[in-house]
Amino acid sequence: MTGWKEILTALNADDTTEKGLDSAAWIQNLAIRAEILMIQAASPPARIATPEIQSILTEILEKLRADLPPDIAVNLHRRAARWADRNGLWDFALTLYALTIDLSRTSDDISGMVEAMEELGEIHRRKGAFETAGEWQNRALGIAEEHHLYAYQAHAHNNLGAINVETGDLDAAETRFNQALELLENEPHPVLDTHINNNLGVVHCIRGNPETAYSRLIIALAGREQTGDRKGYAETAHNLAMALMDLERYTESETYIDNALTTSRSLGESALTANILVSRAELMLNISLYEIAGNCAEEALEYLKTLGDPLGLADAMRIAGAAARHMKQNNIAREMLECALTLAETHHFTQGIAQTCSELGELFKAESHSKKSSQFFEIARKAYLELGNTVAANRAQDRMDALNKPSKN
Repeated sequence: MTGWKEILTALNADDTTEKGLDSAAWIQNLAIRAEILMIQAASPPARIATPEIQSILTEILEKLRADLPPDIAVNLHRRAARWADRNGLWDFALTLYALTIDLSRTSDDISGMVEAMEELGEIHRRKGAFETAGEWQNRALGIAEEHHLYAYQAHAHNNLGAINVETGDLDAAETRFNQALELLENEPHPVLDTHINNNLGVVHCIRGNPETAYSRLIIALAGREQTGDRKGYAETAHNLAMALMDLERYTESETYIDNALTTSRSLGESALTANILVSRAELMLNISLYEIAGNCAEEALEYLKTLGDPLGLADAMRIAGAAARHMKQNNIAREMLECALTLAETHHFTQGIAQTCSELGELFKAESHSKKSSQFFEIARKAYLELGNTVAANRAQDRMDALNKPSKN
């Protein structure tokens, strides 16, 4: 915190003339110091002071904005936006990305403007505002196409595909991801290439094809390691763990998910850490460690409540509810699962609807409410079919058939 206050004090004093200093160089030096502090503030211990840092950083940026050269101003605001994003201050990040867009437009920095638009759209996606997210990505895509920026076009297509994944339109998502890969043939970008292959692996996971997902993700993970993309490594290790879990290779799954969690925590990536915790909770459910599953879900909820991530909340509540069901805490399970379903339905989160309705089906089955149980399994079956996951859909159908089978006297 001392470093931030020193920068602000220096800006307020503005004694460059008296000391015979070069004003421009002095301002740029302060900007560099601010960037260094933002990098240091990414570590988890520094998040305790985040609200005060946010206030001081806002004042520093206001004072620096008018005096910095355009390119340095753009980079500083982009760095600040990423810092806010990483620390879960999404509304603050949106404001900073909007300022970055304005500064980039003023300085005719097309790449900087497109990049900021894409990042801004990504935050809206994580907040569940898919229409707004799509509008920003399409704006970015249009500008990138106009200026023949192939990597940025690929990035926009990838981000639009991610929106399709969230809304359950996996065919559209796959088309977008493949369009992105085709564009990269014109302008190779190893980091983005592995990111897109990671996302294609996720599509196969959701469709119930864990073998295909595993094949795609193990290649993507090697690419992440080669490019030194640590956040990307955590994302892909996390997804690989999910594919291995679906393959019932639980020991390997736990190794990858723990590696992902350790890496994400070390980077101070709040949103990613929360998502990995949810998946770790799901893995614990699969190996019947219900109390640990509940603890992981609760820790994820603590992150997610501050992030404003409705889909993440829906997932964490679903897992918390499932853990409670296994521990015979049916009232808690029902409350958590009903909240999860409301969130999933509100945000048209098809995968969340399918998974939560499956859990509610199991809950009501355990309570001998066969009619309600069958109704939820039917909703789950239809949602899984919409996702193209026939394996899970058939499993839901089997549950209904067992409920409707006449009992023997």
